[in-house]
Amino acid sequence: QYPDRHTARLIKMSKGQHLALESVATFGLTLIAAVGVVQMFGQVNDGVVTSTEETQAEVVGDVVRSTVIQMESNSEQERGYHQLELPEKIGGKDYTVALEQGKVLVFTDNNEFSQNFNLGSTDKVQKGSAQGGSVRIFKNSEGYTLRSGR
Repeated sequence: QYPDRHTARLIKMSKGQHLALESVATFGLTLIAAVGVVQMFGQVNDGVVTSTEETQAEVVGDVVRSTVIQMESNSEQERGYHQLELPEKIGGKDYTVALEQGKVLVFTDNNEFSQNFNLGSTDKVQKGSAQGGSVRIFKNSEGYTLRSGR
């Protein structure tokens, strides 16, 4: 009547055995689904953190860049400095901001963000770097230097 002994044995399982097998299978499928949801949440979270970090780095770069451009436009003042209060962290991470020949660079652990700016004069030297927080941008006849303001 049955194709083989194994099939016959499965069909003859008691109702309790069927329920136990069904419960184990349901638990396994639920566990697989839960792991999938956790992995998807982790990927979405990583994307949000990266986006936040990039946005905050752009803001820091904009503040530094606009300050240098503002200092350059004030041609009457040959020397001086401007103090900036930048965020201590971006995207929850420590960072470094730097001036380097026409660029503002913002570095985190594994990312680099840069913004170009044109001062209209290529002989102006831009150099220096500082951790987030209080920074100073110094202006002299040679150019601009960024240093920690602490």
